[in-house]
Amino acid sequence: MSLRFSILLIAIGAAVVFLVDRESQGVEIQTLGLIFLGGGIAGLVFSLAVRVIRGASSSRRRDEEPATAGEDRRESVLRDGR
Repeated sequence: MSLRFSILLIAIGAAVVFLVDRESQGVEIQTLGLIFLGGGIAGLVFSLAVRVIRGASSSRRRDEEPATAGEDRRESVLRDGR
């Protein structure tokens, strides 16, 4: 679930919980709003956790100097004498 979708669910859920006063038979509208709100919050926490984990792993990769394809080719040319 993306951050945008999570924020959208939070906004919809909050609007339903706090702004809608209608009642319907068979469906609790307030409960439906709480479900949207809870799902949005859970998705937001999950999305942020994934971003933090990816950020930590990418910072480790930045510490190492990656060899580029051009450098590998030059080294093999020098070794082979071509």
